[in-house]
Amino acid sequence: MTLSEGRHRRGDVIIAGMGVVGREVSTALSNAGFEYTTVDLVENSTTDGVGNATERQVLRVAGITDAGTMVLALPDDTATISATFAIRELNPRIEIIARANERENVSKVYRAGADYVLSIAAVSGRMLASIVLDEEILSPDTQLKLV
Repeated sequence: MTLSEGRHRRGDVIIAGMGVVGREVSTALSNAGFEYTTVDLVENSTTDGVGNATERQVLRVAGITDAGTMVLALPDDTATISATFAIRELNPRIEIIARANERENVSKVYRAGADYVLSIAAVSGRMLASIVLDEEILSPDTQLKLV
């Protein structure tokens, strides 16, 4: 994996997986003024590095040993679990925030070493319920508030 020059500055946050979820994370971080590095299997305009986030060398080149936070927005839960093990081995102090596609895999991702795991189905369900219940937890402009 090589990092592209000039697209993004390397930052304290690494985002792996630049599909819909990863792009949303990067947009929110950009809007908040955060620096970050992105990694994906496919090179595109939002990707700093091309490679598999389960491979230790790819993680090293992305800066995993110095990063403070890793966001795993991978579309495959098995890959998320494998990447979590690798990340935790390379940087025991890093905060790992992971996406889980299947609710039953949430506990597996936690056991692999993630600090926070969000199930897409659970978050979506909570968002829909909050609209019905007219709760302020989620608003149309923010969609999700993490405290």
